[in-house]
Amino acid sequence: MTPSVGELLAAGIQKLKSAGIADAEISSRSILQKLLQKAPAELQLAHADELGADLIREFFCLIDKRASHYPLQYIIGEVEFYNVQLKVDPRVLIPRPETETLIDFLIGTLRNKKDCAILDIGTGSGNIAIALAANLNDARITAIDVSPAALQLAEENAALNGVSDKIFFYRANCLAESFWAGRQKFDVIVSNPPYVGQSQLDELQPEIKYHEPLSAVLSEDDELKFFKVIAANAGHMVRSPGLICFEVGFGQAERVSEILSVNIPQIAIRVLEDLSGAARIVVGSLA
Repeated sequence: MTPSVGELLAAGIQKLKSAGIADAEISSRSILQKLLQKAPAELQLAHADELGADLIREFFCLIDKRASHYPLQYIIGEVEFYNVQLKVDPRVLIPRPETETLIDFLIGTLRNKKDCAILDIGTGSGNIAIALAANLNDARITAIDVSPAALQLAEENAALNGVSDKIFFYRANCLAESFWAGRQKFDVIVSNPPYVGQSQLDELQPEIKYHEPLSAVLSEDDELKFFKVIAANAGHMVRSPGLICFEVGFGQAERVSEILSVNIPQIAIRVLEDLSGAARIVVGSLA
């Protein structure tokens, strides 16, 4: 007799727990939902159903993959971020829930602003640009990334969410002096840049360290390098009143705030906490 949906789910959970996967139940359930193309409630109703041998083999193949700390989101191939659905794969860093704090602040602040020009530095999957475009009626967003592969996926995600006409994607390196030579002005500059130093590499979760693109995580020898470069150059590109907004790493908010203040003396700084109470968003306001 072949195992039922419920028995297969339990076997997957046990195997993932044995491998030290913290979200074993979520992972097993999500993988099975993907294979069966069922919503959570439908999966529960199908608990006693028996499954074919091919599907069972595919399930355990994906469970083994997850047991090796391969990210669940890459296995599923998508992630929900601020009510938009995004494709994700190893070309891009997986969007994290803490970034939604940044989106929530920007939407609340910019909801009634007309003809709002936004620059998203290091767009990756396009999560910040797309969430803003989907929730702000009068926003024009320029989204840059150094990775052509990331930009390709970001463009796919914009099309998937029907906001391609509101976002201009192009390849650029914000660390290059030539990037800052342009005269275009923005109301908002936003960035979730790499902010992990090389010395912190071993502290990363295996999912990030071995599977996600390290170029989107590591800031080489100086974890604050991107903040320093952006702060040193962004002042002349932001209209008054305007905003410069960063997502920062744990324990970095005070130092990033100081970097902004030193480079743009007239800026007013505000630090926002994510849902866990960690200081993760630094907002600089230009009057």
